Amino acid sequence: MNRKQIFIFGILTYTALLFLALFFYKERTIFTDIAFHLFYYSKDGNIFIQNNRFGAALTQWVPVLAMDMELPLTTVLKLYSGWFILYYLIIFLIVLLKFKNKELALTLLGFSFLMTTDTFYWIQSELPQGIGFCILCFAWLEYQDFKTKNILYFIIQLIFLGTILFFHPLLIFVYGFLQLFFLMRYRLLFPEESKFKKHIYSLLLYIGLFIIKSFLIPETEYDSRAMGQLSSFISLFPNYFDLRSNRNFLFLLAKNYYLLGFLLLLIWRFYFKNKQKLNLRFFLAFFFGYLLLINVTHSYLEPNFYAENLYLPLSIFVLVPFAYDFLPQWNYKNKFLLLGILISFRLLHLCANSTKFTDRLNWQREFLTETYPNKVLMNSEDAPMDLLWMEWSSPYEFWLLSTIETGKTRCIFITNEWEKFKPQAKMQQYFITKFGASSYEKLKPPYFILEDNNSYILYDKNK
Repeated sequence: MNRKQIFIFGILTYTALLFLALFFYKERTIFTDIAFHLFYYSKDGNIFIQNNRFGAALTQWVPVLAMDMELPLTTVLKLYSGWFILYYLIIFLIVLLKFKNKELALTLLGFSFLMTTDTFYWIQSELPQGIGFCILCFAWLEYQDFKTKNILYFIIQLIFLGTILFFHPLLIFVYGFLQLFFLMRYRLLFPEESKFKKHIYSLLLYIGLFIIKSFLIPETEYDSRAMGQLSSFISLFPNYFDLRSNRNFLFLLAKNYYLLGFLLLLIWRFYFKNKQKLNLRFFLAFFFGYLLLINVTHSYLEPNFYAENLYLPLSIFVLVPFAYDFLPQWNYKNKFLLLGILISFRLLHLCANSTKFTDRLNWQREFLTETYPNKVLMNSEDAPMDLLWMEWSSPYEFWLLSTIETGKTRCIFITNEWEKFKPQAKMQQYFITKFGASSYEKLKPPYFILEDNNSYILYDKNK
């Protein structure tokens, strides 16, 4: 496929994704982490970085700026939902048109629809954002002429690699795969000494920055807990293949990630048939090694949107060999038509998958129509948690939904620590969440319309 065809596919695909992002903007933004982040944007008027993942600022500045301009809350949510699509579109256009790298542009395009199902509605995670940025980094690196390097080249390298290090810990596997893929390519398949050296120096710089970061910046509590899960390799030994996470992945592979499974077998057969044993071993080692890492350290992955987020690097491990090795030698005449059908099918799949996210919003809407006061503390045992998934995010979700659809902010807090929050529920003029209580003085219009000065009432489903 030439650059013009990839450009057409990219524009059509991202336009369709943008339409869906705007159509389902409530499903995407009145949901767990995004609602949580929006609360802090509106309260503090600034970006909200967690766990030293500063790369998230690339998407967070849009809602912060919109709120600083006091745009309507509905407009803020639509802009935020749409910007996540535009973020990938901008990277796609830079990679394809500026850096003229059709293979990495096609990789990014495939990444946007190959596995994306629940993560289309859970948009907060820094991992897919970081993968997009990582692809941009390698497109820039491939574009540069190493022979004419200068101080500006070194500074841009530092910015790219430093940002990758502060995006998401799991990006080390995506970066490592891409870097080793190009090193093998330039040393074995197309021996090019200057390009090989360029990637060697980049890898050494990344390792140096990683060591400096490890010594100077302590791990956050969240990342420390995640690293602690590596002990599962000892506690679960040797029963790695009898895990719930493995069964869950196979279920998701059949239901949602069928294209991933198809490409896996396709690349496997291609390397085997062409006797590219080293490429085959490298490809399989990364794919199944990473899959084992996730399934062992997260042996009880729930819910599926979080599991899918962790699995997303698998798509890079198949798309890069597909774009660079398989596609150039594929003589099928109707590539353009076939790719168009696959993209259309995946977009329809995204629409069909919206039901469970819309259903949870509808339940929240129905609760808001009940004749309860504006402030309610509810035990999670009285709520359909199989539909809502996360109780901790309920105050933020009800805040957004009630303010947008009723013109009045409702304070609804669903918690599995019912007894713990009963004393706080007696406080007046406070918005209670799992992470603390915010006074009404800090929650000002137009994004908070708080008219109820009473304390919370305790929800009783029998009344």
